[in-house]
Amino acid sequence: MPQYTYRGRHRQGHEVDGTFEAADADTVSQWLLSQQVLPVSIELQAVRQEVDVMRWWHRRVSTTTLQFFARQMYTLLAAGLSVFDALSGLIKTTESIYFKATLTQVYQQLGQGKALSDALHQHPKTFNAFFVAMVHMGEQTGQLDMVFKQLAHYLERQDEINKQVQAALRYPKFVLTVILFAFLLMNIYVIPSFVTMFDQMGTELPLPTQMIIAVSQAISQHGWVAAAVVVMGLVSWMYWAKTNAGALWVDTVRLRVPVLGNVLERTALARFSRCFAVMLQSGVALNNALILAADVVNNRCMQAKIHRIRYLVEEGTSLTQAAYQSQLLPPLVLQMLAMGESSGRIESLMLEVAAFYEREVDYDIKKLTSRLEPILITLMALMIMILAMGIYLPMWSMMDAVI
Repeated sequence: MPQYTYRGRHRQGHEVDGTFEAADADTVSQWLLSQQVLPVSIELQAVRQEVDVMRWWHRRVSTTTLQFFARQMYTLLAAGLSVFDALSGLIKTTESIYFKATLTQVYQQLGQGKALSDALHQHPKTFNAFFVAMVHMGEQTGQLDMVFKQLAHYLERQDEINKQVQAALRYPKFVLTVILFAFLLMNIYVIPSFVTMFDQMGTELPLPTQMIIAVSQAISQHGWVAAAVVVMGLVSWMYWAKTNAGALWVDTVRLRVPVLGNVLERTALARFSRCFAVMLQSGVALNNALILAADVVNNRCMQAKIHRIRYLVEEGTSLTQAAYQSQLLPPLVLQMLAMGESSGRIESLMLEVAAFYEREVDYDIKKLTSRLEPILITLMALMIMILAMGIYLPMWSMMDAVI
């Protein structure tokens, strides 16, 4: 429970001060009166500073952590515990220092009389707008436990997809890293030894060999300058990519990357469909559901299309026609959306759309490694061919001159 610092005056006239653990300030006041102390001031103690310092090391809260939190909140609330008691128990069992500090602050804000959704809204880095809106709808409808159950299911599915994508990209990242290190080692240690031999030969070097030697000398002699340029370029790129124009361009290019772009697009559409359906099931208005679903997508290009749908819907266009004009969904999904709109079952059909895209994502991820293997093998073959041509062409020229 939160700690309160109090100051008061006893009925005998002397001043009294200290700390007391209670659910809220009213409880502290009633306890003081029972002790024959007239309260003068009651203040909530801030979270300890050492916890705030450690938060710098635990800034990100994983989807898995949020999933467990939602699942535990559903279990505790369904068992009849209050939100206050449920949070008190979870604070004691949470391992993440940053998440524990966040829950402690939420707990203290509840003690001050705030609603749970308002307290969660104060921590946007941990609880996004979708999470907060769902909790708010649960408070309004009195079904907070079922809302946490829906959130747990949604986060569990998103966590599965994220882990599948990361596992599928692990092999390509490893191969590309090996290619990069091999390239650097060849240019720093291997090629310079051949340069000495070529100088002793005294023959005119072919163009590929001259280019390889020039690259090797540039890396060997000006490696730190090149590294500094690369680092500055990456920092500038990261800064620009955080701007609206940069993020839009980067997200648009991501969707057009061969093989990987389809996986990213279908993953985003699965998130949008499931979030949109869950929001509609919870009673959120159509335009607000579109706004929150756009935030979940995490792709500026697709977010722009979803916001265009919302704009058209607010102008009076049907949802299906707005989705068609935005070019967000393929024809098959548009047909399902039209059926759902005409029958009043948009949320159930959007859940089917989400399940369809999730199955497609599963299939694409399983095939992703096999599709990327030819590209990676081609890159390795090109690097080996270029290096081989650059090294062996002078030798062949020398042999032809001898013959």
